[in-house]
Amino acid sequence: MNKETHQFTHFVHDKTNSNSISHNNVISLKAAKNGLVWVGTENGGLNILDVKNGLFERYQYDEFDDASLNGNSLYSIYEDNDDNMWIGTWNGGINLVHQDAQKFPHFRHTSSPYSLSDNHVSCIYEDSKEMIWIGTDGGGLNLMDPETGKFQHFKKSNQANSIAGNYVLSVCEDREGEIWIGTYGDGLSVYNRKNKTFRNIKHIPGERGGLISNYVWNVFRDSEDKIWIGMCSGGLNVYDPDTKKFTSYTHNEHDINSLSHDNIHSIFEDSRGYIWVGTNGGGLNCFDKKTGKFIHYKHE
Repeated sequence: MNKETHQFTHFVHDKTNSNSISHNNVISLKAAKNGLVWVGTENGGLNILDVKNGLFERYQYDEFDDASLNGNSLYSIYEDNDDNMWIGTWNGGINLVHQDAQKFPHFRHTSSPYSLSDNHVSCIYEDSKEMIWIGTDGGGLNLMDPETGKFQHFKKSNQANSIAGNYVLSVCEDREGEIWIGTYGDGLSVYNRKNKTFRNIKHIPGERGGLISNYVWNVFRDSEDKIWIGMCSGGLNVYDPDTKKFTSYTHNEHDINSLSHDNIHSIFEDSRGYIWVGTNGGGLNCFDKKTGKFIHYKHE
């Protein structure tokens, strides 16, 4: 999308063009610091777009090459502070791509207690201490020390201060250094590093000013240190660390400036402070913090 003209450029798979995107079902996206755009697809592998010429370079799983991508469904792509790219796959674990490398070192669940807890990786995040957090689909949360390559596991237990659930979809760090974890069906967990315990926040029916759903798809910290929480169904929550209160935004069919859809898939802040919200079924939203209004971009 051109920020000045608001016009979109489309990239679609063309079976006659090896430099087109490999698959039209895109499920993860990351603009790298060097200007290239990494695109993860469902069953189509990895695509790297050079925005200058509009050409894609493709990488896919090869069962005869141990150094290839270890899966073709890429659910998360993350760039760390050292410009390495971390790729989370569905049932393949993690691929680590060092800058300018063509090989993909793998991290998978094995019999070792220090391996990844589950190979279905849903999110990857690097915190301020350069530790890597990995959310999985059913295997809970992992904390990896890049120096040792060992994984620490956090799974739901009967203890009150354990993580809320094992289906972890998103992770981010707040200004105090606490780790916010979004789960599917079990609300939010907030991890305190000092006492090594979780504080769990759940939707309570009828409660005003609380979490609007337990199905948390995305958590994102903006430039004002507010935490944006996107729901699989239910809309948006915004947590203000100063007031310690939640504000909610939902779709209202009678208000053209409301959120276009309550099924939220992605949240991003641009350099001008606008919040962009991707939905499943309602297109793209741009939120202006000053006016409190959403602008919609939909397929026509």
